[in-house]
Amino acid sequence: MDRTVGTNTMEWRLIRCVLCVVCCVLCGGGGISVHDEDPIIALACHPSQLLMLSGDEGGTAKLTNLNNGKVVATLNGHKDSIEAVDFAHGTNAWCATGSLDCKIRVWDTTTAQCRTTMAHDDKVVDLMWHTNQPLLYSCSMDGTVRLWDGRSGKNVRKWHGHTKGVLSIAVAK
Repeated sequence: MDRTVGTNTMEWRLIRCVLCVVCCVLCGGGGISVHDEDPIIALACHPSQLLMLSGDEGGTAKLTNLNNGKVVATLNGHKDSIEAVDFAHGTNAWCATGSLDCKIRVWDTTTAQCRTTMAHDDKVVDLMWHTNQPLLYSCSMDGTVRLWDGRSGKNVRKWHGHTKGVLSIAVAK
């Protein structure tokens, strides 16, 4: 079995993304430096493009081209730390950011404009896109997990029952 990694494979993209993230986090100015003052809290790599989404403690998200390390878009709108970021799968050119300001924002990655904003009753700490539908899962310190329609921002479903905040989510594929 051939164990080499080609330069155009998804494995290479993942390796390159991981290396860029490590440089960004560990090397500060010596690597890809996309956030000037505030520490990076959340990172995600695009599932099929050499693009990274980062969110910082000051509430700013940035889209970075991993080929050259240049910021291609700055996404402003949150009023507190961005704790979670993710790219939509499939043909939607969207990403999402979740913040301690209780808000989730869905962004168009081609225009860098906010498509829709959703809100929990308390801080948003994690989110993730459905693997093949424009649906977004989120969890919050309000003790709920929610499912949102990423196109409209409508809350499709709400799961509750936790007595404390829900810190992380994972959805079976």
